[in-house]
Amino acid sequence: MVKRIGLALLFSSSVTFPATAKVYELNIYKFTNIQPEAPSNYVIYKVKKGDTLLKIMKKFHIPPYELDEIVRLNNLKNPDLIYAGSKLKLPISPSKVTVKKKSKKKDFSYLEGMKLLGAKVERQGALFLENEKIDFSKYPKVSFSGNQFIVDLNDSLKSSTKEEIESLGIGVVNGTQLENLFKESLSSAFGSIQKNGNLTLGINDVLVYHYDYMGYDPSTGERVVINLKSDTPIPLKRLLFSYGIRVVQPKQKVKTDLTAGEGEGELKILSGDGREKLVKLVYLVSKHKGKVTEKGIVIPDCKIYAVLDTVSPQEKVQLELEGFKVFTLTGNFADDAEKLLELIPIATKRVKLILKEPPSSGKRSTFYIKGIQIFAPQKEWFMVDSFDKLEEIPYLKYRGVNLIVY
Repeated sequence: MVKRIGLALLFSSSVTFPATAKVYELNIYKFTNIQPEAPSNYVIYKVKKGDTLLKIMKKFHIPPYELDEIVRLNNLKNPDLIYAGSKLKLPISPSKVTVKKKSKKKDFSYLEGMKLLGAKVERQGALFLENEKIDFSKYPKVSFSGNQFIVDLNDSLKSSTKEEIESLGIGVVNGTQLENLFKESLSSAFGSIQKNGNLTLGINDVLVYHYDYMGYDPSTGERVVINLKSDTPIPLKRLLFSYGIRVVQPKQKVKTDLTAGEGEGELKILSGDGREKLVKLVYLVSKHKGKVTEKGIVIPDCKIYAVLDTVSPQEKVQLELEGFKVFTLTGNFADDAEKLLELIPIATKRVKLILKEPPSSGKRSTFYIKGIQIFAPQKEWFMVDSFDKLEEIPYLKYRGVNLIVY
């Protein structure tokens, strides 16, 4: 295995720029030599069921003479045939698009938070009073620590109604009071609580994780993260757990996570000494067979000979006269692998892979790791020498990365 200090020197010399690629619905940001596009004077519109191009143009006040531009921008073969779910570029400045603002109604996040602390939250059923019915779908009922209360998020219940509910031994709290109750309960459960902060984990590979609340479990001493949204996938939760951090969040309504080891990406671990690993790497990405010799490595199909530095200049000349492309192995696996694959030829590039969670915004976490991207004929691979935590392997596989470890 290549020593970390040597690898760090190699990476520090690479020049990188941002670009993007897709794996299911997440962004894998790869630092390559592609410059980002300049902002364009159009917006992206997702076509809805029942939409026609004419309706969309009227909706955005786009004049009829812009029809040809829309056809050109979207490469439409038939302007009368657009499909629900597809995305159209519309020639209009994003600053001119009017977006309806949602009302500042408090959401149910703190109700989910109370559930994380063991509260029972009822959103079905009703409480029948003398002259009216309190529907739990609108005013949830919460049972916590032997107490019951109705949640009136927007403070819309009449005073007389609140008094009647309280006469039954049931409290009434608004959105602000619910938030305060959650924070007080959180502090009593975990002691000192940190809110809305970032954790930076790892030395060589870096995971930056944003949490809603974090405290310490007094019984185990481990860090506990409490999130109000279920936006940390199971493989990422496992990775955090390997750092001694337990994530508590609402249960996901739809199963979107893959369990460790069942991801879409492949994993190949190269074994043996340096030369044996190089031979296995070449076969994996190109299917060209090579073999280790006394002089180094030979790939007969490609007429390539990677020789040891003990091979004399005369022997190198002789190999070149026999038609071989000859280069001297340096002992640095990353350098030797790049040179060998270049001669086959297979393109490689040193990249900084960035995985964002959740994919659309990356507000929850960002994972950085450096390695070599290999553009093989059948698929792309990402090659690294080692990890800070072994749990990073199933996480990368889950994110669709085809991984080579040498």
